[in-house]
Amino acid sequence: MIRISNPKYNLNISTSVALGTYDGLHKGHMEIINRLVGEGNFSKCVFTFSNSPALVATNVDVSYILSQQEKSDILCQSGVEYLVTCDFDKEIMSLSAEEFFEKYILSILGAKELFVGFNYTFGRNKSGNTQVLKELCENHNIKLSVIPPVYVGDEPVSSSRIRGEISLGNLDEARELLGRPVTICGRVCEGNKIGRTLDFPTVNIPVDNGRALPPDGVYKTKTVINEIEYKAIANLGARPTVSDKGERLFEGHIIGFSGNLYDEYLTFEFISKIRDIRKFSSVEELKNQLRMDIEEAK
Repeated sequence: MIRISNPKYNLNISTSVALGTYDGLHKGHMEIINRLVGEGNFSKCVFTFSNSPALVATNVDVSYILSQQEKSDILCQSGVEYLVTCDFDKEIMSLSAEEFFEKYILSILGAKELFVGFNYTFGRNKSGNTQVLKELCENHNIKLSVIPPVYVGDEPVSSSRIRGEISLGNLDEARELLGRPVTICGRVCEGNKIGRTLDFPTVNIPVDNGRALPPDGVYKTKTVINEIEYKAIANLGARPTVSDKGERLFEGHIIGFSGNLYDEYLTFEFISKIRDIRKFSSVEELKNQLRMDIEEAK
């Protein structure tokens, strides 16, 4: 897949384009992507933003579900040929629906076909909707496919619904909406090596509080290292027994693995919560609890 950031000139190709924020690439989003890949007659392209439009437009930040790297990896695996991203800024925000259509969809992307969700909006103050887009496409002989919502239960799948389930720790419900497990990912950093002194070495991944994550606790997780899947237990939150700093950390003990993982990029999937975090009366009591946690995770 070819990745293009902030294009200024025509891509010089004819494209079938999926437009959208795609902040979670959940089941509803993937229905659009799969229609693009399966039905598009030209170079299959996704056009999206590299940051949160809501933060720029309303100064209201929302937690993200996928990192840009994860989003790119999923789209690549789905069969998308071009991923074109733009920084959503004041300039783009000021464009009318017609100006946005002419500058990006016509001139830069060279779109011949468009695929959008039922609630797609574009242009200044969200003045463009699917009806406006339909009229613009008809005027320029562009085929438009508007994809209806995907329902799980009685409600359509949405990123806000997924964020709500994650924040409540409803991992199974979030997994059903996403079509994949809830994850945390990042580059392994050096910790204070307390886990080694407890005979439970851990990998440490920085916690980005801007990411949608479940409540603090000890979790069953799993990760893949060198194409081998490992079960793991992970502590998300503070470590009151061994540290009084109270900082939020992610520490994973990978069951059956030994080796140096510093600076490796890892993704951990949350499976289920084992217990809440609590302060133990002694290090030995903590070690006994960790042994029981590992047995449950196995």
